[in-house]
Formats: sequence, structure tokens, C-alpha cells
Amino acid sequence: LLKIYDERRWDNLIHSLIVQSNYTFDVLFNQRVNQYKKKSLFRIIKDSRTIDYGWQKTAGIVSSYRSSINHILFEIESENKIAAFLLENSLEMVMLDLACLTSGIVNAMIPANSVSEHISFILNQTKSPILFADDEKQLAKLRSIKKEVPFLKTVVMLKGNAVEDWVISFEEFKAMASDWKIKSDIKIKPDSLATLMYTSGTTGEPKGIMFSHTNIVYKRFCRAMAIPGISDTDRYLAFLPLYHTFGRWFEMTGAIFWGAEYCFMENPAVETMIENMRHVKPTIFISIPKKWTQLYEYITSRVDIEADNDEKIIEVVSNATGGELKWGLSAAGYLSPDIFRFFQRYGVELMSGFGMTEATGGITMTPPFQYRENSLGKALPGIEIK
Repeated sequence: LLKIYDERRWDNLIHSLIVQSNYTFDVLFNQRVNQYKKKSLFRIIKDSRTIDYGWQKTAGIVSSYRSSINHILFEIESENKIAAFLLENSLEMVMLDLACLTSGIVNAMIPANSVSEHISFILNQTKSPILFADDEKQLAKLRSIKKEVPFLKTVVMLKGNAVEDWVISFEEFKAMASDWKIKSDIKIKPDSLATLMYTSGTTGEPKGIMFSHTNIVYKRFCRAMAIPGISDTDRYLAFLPLYHTFGRWFEMTGAIFWGAEYCFMENPAVETMIENMRHVKPTIFISIPKKWTQLYEYITSRVDIEADNDEKIIEVVSNATGGELKWGLSAAGYLSPDIFRFFQRYGVELMSGFGMTEATGGITMTPPFQYRENSLGKALPGIEIK
């Protein structure tokens, strides 16, 4: 990757290799499972300790969830192999997402903060027969539109007990896996539709963006070419919503592609963020500008950046971030060049970027160690802009 850095001839070559070798997301995932086996992939932070899920354990859960989804589709005799998600970040959400991405079942990501009208619009557009919802709060939204969404047959509720006949608990869902051994007959190809992601609907009705397996896999290779320093020794501390491209296509699938670790931040409050950083010692942190500003303010309230020497400032930065943070990205808003320069000076290569859902995430980024003030960088590998 270092040798071919900035050689754009690789963009088309890698794309053609992915297509001709039928290198779909399920192939990528299974390769990594065989490669890393018991190495940690996902980490849950709970009561000052971590619960780790290795690659093989993850693959087992993903396989089980895949069976349960197929069981429901078979029972309700649905020809629409689509499952809608109305979920906040959680280990269960990631496992369900991977179950779909590796099986040919298309999942439609609905932003968890969507209002009932937008949920109704999305469900009628996708004709999804299954929906995964977090809790009673989300179920209340669905009750209010139940008559408007005739295609929806089954809701799986992750937390709480089901009371309606069209709702099942997550325990019931998981129990369906054991008696469903028939393999899905869906043949996945590079241009197969893998998933749908919906925008927030702030400019009218939500927009559904379609992603093929090539979109997802090719983006990973292109990101690797853009930041050749990231490897399977890295660790994300992640809080960005998985129903948006930033969190899903850079952090979650990035961790899978690189063989890195994905640690779920307990909650995005600045105090929790600092505690979690100290605990898991991330090497990568991706965020909107607000978090970088909060981190900067936390550090500068404990050190005088004008008067104190570099050694003292590095010590405070290290103490706040866990001591191993190397890579940062700020996008989706403006961040002062002073904050970029501060982190870069003290060991964190903070890059600036711009992207859109329609481009499977990133479009431009300031290249590592080549930051320019007030710049969004240049086109990422695999991207053409004008």
C-alpha cells in the first residue's frame, strides 16, 4: 500500500479484480474469520471492563441470526428478502447487519430518530416484511402506522416483551435458528443489491440510497490506499450511528476489512468518552467536529498550551486519549485549523474530510501528514469529482 500510494492506475485495476473474482462482502468477511479466528473484533465496555467477541464467536452469532431471519421469511411466505432496521448502535445491531450483508438479504437502515411518517414512507417504499426495533418507544411509532404499512408482517423487538401477535421478542427470534437448517438460495454477485440506507428526511421525504456489494468492498480497498498506515493492530472507539455511512462504512466495515478492533463507546458524553479512551486505548477516533472540540477543551483546561512545555502537553494529551491514539478524522462540519494543528503537533494525525451517503461515505480527505488549513483535501482513491 505504501509503494502504490497516490498511483491512480490501481483504482480501475482493483475494481476489475473485485468484479471478476466475485469478491463480495460475504467472501471478505469469511476470509477474515479464517484469518483471525479468536482475535478480538468487537468489544463492549461495561462497568470498567470489556467483553470481547472474537472473529469465530462473531461468525457463529451471525450465522445463527441469518438462520432466524430466513426462518421468519419462510414462515410468512414473503418473496421480499428485505429486513428493515430501526435501531440504535449495539452489538446486536452489528450482528444482524452482518447476517444480512453476508446472506443476500437486503436490509434497509432507517435512522433511529425518524418520525412515524418517515418510517411509514420507508416501509411502503421497501415493502419490508420484517422490522427490527429497539424497544417500546420505537414500537409505539410502529403501532401508530400499523394500518398504513400492509407489507410489514413481523416486528422483532430487541428489548422488552412482545404483547401483540405481530411482534416477537429477541429471545423468540434467536430460538428460531436451531430448527432452520435450509440454506438460502440467494446467489450474491458483486452488483447485487446489498443494503439500503435512508437519509434523515430534512429536505422532504427520506432518500433511499442503494449499495451493491461492489460499492461496499471497493470502498474498503480505496480507503486502505488512502490511509496505508492502518492495520490489524489498530483499535476504533466508535459512537457514530451505524444507520449512517460514516459509522457503518468507515468504522464497522473498516474494522472488518483491516482486521482491527471495534469498541462500542458507552455513550457520547465527553466524560464517558474520556473514560472509555483511557480504558480501551484507541488508535483511531472518527467524529464530527464537536467531539474533537470537546476533547481539545478538556485538554486545554488542564494545561497552558502557551506557557507549558511540549513534554507536559504530550502527557496531558496521552492521559486524556489513552496514550495510543494515532489517527483521527473530522468531517460533517467545520473544525478550526488550530485544533487540527494542535492534535497533529502532539501525535494524533487528525485529517479533514467530506462525504455523502451517495458516495458510500468519503469523497475527499486531506492526505496523511499533508494537512492544509481550511481544506477538505482531495479526491479519495476510486472517486471522480468535478
